Amino acid sequence: MFRFTLFPNPEFDFDLLPRASSEWGVEFSVSFDEGFVIEFSSDSLDRLDEVRDELSFLEMTEVESV
Repeated sequence: MFRFTLFPNPEFDFDLLPRASSEWGVEFSVSFDEGFVIEFSSDSLDRLDEVRDELSFLEMTEVESV
């Protein structure tokens, strides 16, 4: 399993997360820690790399193995 954390900006559209994550083939969870954070996870490193490419304009962590 691999994961990374995304720090969305104020314009981020959370309503698109379910559909986008389904199309990308990844799971996501949203939490609040001094601001919203989104954790994406998948068994496929390639799928997470695709998500990172699509959202590269936002701040995020590196992919880690869990």
